[in-house]
Amino acid sequence: MNRCRPSRALAFAMLAGLTLGSGAQADALYRITDLDLLPGGRGSQATAINARGEVAGSAVNRHGVLHAVRWRPRREAQDLGLLPGAHNARAFGISARGEVTGEMGMRSGDEQAFVWRPRYGLRALGTLGGRNSVGFGINAVGEVTGTADTRKGRGHAFLWRPGRGMRDLGTLGGHGSDGIAINARGEVVGQSTTRAGSMRAFIWTHSRGMTDLGTLGGRNSNATAIDDRGAITGAAETSAHVMHAFLWTPDAGMRDLGSLGGTSTGLGVNGHDEVVGMSMTAKGAMRAFLWTPATGMRALDALIPKGSGWTLVMANAINARGQIVGVGRFHGEEHAFVLTPRHEQRHDDRDGAR
Repeated sequence: MNRCRPSRALAFAMLAGLTLGSGAQADALYRITDLDLLPGGRGSQATAINARGEVAGSAVNRHGVLHAVRWRPRREAQDLGLLPGAHNARAFGISARGEVTGEMGMRSGDEQAFVWRPRYGLRALGTLGGRNSVGFGINAVGEVTGTADTRKGRGHAFLWRPGRGMRDLGTLGGHGSDGIAINARGEVVGQSTTRAGSMRAFIWTHSRGMTDLGTLGGRNSNATAIDDRGAITGAAETSAHVMHAFLWTPDAGMRDLGSLGGTSTGLGVNGHDEVVGMSMTAKGAMRAFLWTPATGMRALDALIPKGSGWTLVMANAINARGQIVGVGRFHGEEHAFVLTPRHEQRHDDRDGAR
């Protein structure tokens, strides 16, 4: 998830979708689960999901303060707490082991990247010599990527490794970069400024460093997610100067995924080349989407039971089982959701599934 101060990867995403589909509930491809709120709180958002169906995100507590949260199947929302000196928190990534990364808003006004582990709790990750940092992605071995200020106050993508600390991943020649996602091989994707002043999606590997992924014919791009095979999604400018979601693979390069009528951005990808994200409709409405190689891009609103009360605005992540998490409006409030394919027999039968 990203920033050149992106807070920003998700912000590149504000785009999106269609109206509710006309199919009957029996034809809906997904059932939707309204994730629990914190006691007394109102509002939540889900940003990441792992293969076990554990979800990371944020929720407002009874005092109106945003806290980082982990949801587990058939469990209540778990408040991850705050570091000393912090007053709010957001979670952006979750690992296969249920470890969570994100950022704490400190009372000093700074931002601090953190990692939360089930057995050990919260830990601050520090910076690259400056004041601020944020963690966006975490992999199965606990490696974290994100953005941290250098001594010169410039935000650079970083790789944090347990026992080794934080490493500056540099830039594509410009002043700033953001690490947004990391896979099991330790490959990092994000965005970086170039010497020419454009913003470009990148992949960073241990052997080759940072590589520009290019665009769809325009000047700018950003990468927001990578799967363990190296498939990447994000958004790239077309030759018509419109940002579109893309799917990049090592063999085929960058593919334009289109939109629901306006701009679009990919925010999550799984091992089946299924992409989720946000798109603007031709009428300027934001909607969550699912893109598959077989069906192309579809608004998620059309794939859930009719009359559910939901409008799905942003889809942030998809796991290998096809479960999707994101943010929608439910009876006028912003709520985190999980979509589970109806062919999926296992996942949570949590209260609130519709």
